[in-house]
Amino acid sequence: MAAGDACEHVTKQVGTGRVTTCVRSLKLQYCFTRSPEAILVASKKGRTFDGDKRRKHRHWQVTVYYHDGEKFARVYIDRERAQHFADRQKRSPIVKSTRVREVD
Repeated sequence: MAAGDACEHVTKQVGTGRVTTCVRSLKLQYCFTRSPEAILVASKKGRTFDGDKRRKHRHWQVTVYYHDGEKFARVYIDRERAQHFADRQKRSPIVKSTRVREVD
């Protein structure tokens, strides 16, 4: 929006959020704004799983990449077993690389 453009905003409450209408001379825009509580919940994308009290164990996914482009994945609930499986697979001459990561 240019510095000289004037924009009129009209806000209406719809469900749990607000709909803001920005009326310009050439264009009609609709913007959906969530409630502040929903914004806080939605902003936790890169969170760790330490705060979830319901979790009884963690899941570790081992992905094995082969030289021919194939890949294989297996899920463990024990980090040591997952790492042991990855190390054992790395010894094979057809394995390109392995990766161990936490999944939810």
